[in-house]
Amino acid sequence: MKKEKKEEKKKKKRTRFVKLIRRVRERIRIYLGRRRSSKYIRKRLLNIFDLSIMLDVPVPTLYRWVHEKRLPSVKLTKSALHFDPEEIERWIQNKKVNESKYWKN
Repeated sequence: MKKEKKEEKKKKKRTRFVKLIRRVRERIRIYLGRRRSSKYIRKRLLNIFDLSIMLDVPVPTLYRWVHEKRLPSVKLTKSALHFDPEEIERWIQNKKVNESKYWKN
């Protein structure tokens, strides 16, 4: 009986987490897909928690990378960090590792 309840709880947690990830991914797709003609319309930006889920990196690590200027960010207010999804995509593309350099057949 206890074992079944534990398994049910784990399953519920997993489904909640999967739904959250899907929501964040969909949000990123929407943000990247919106191209407005007016340059005055504010860009859609990600907050640090969305980026943490997207990259699967802990929030403190992201703060450290921003502090070390390793991660492109936008600071609109004194305390709020935001990230441009397009810049993050470019940053990820630049971080790709050349397989032939590390994996020799």
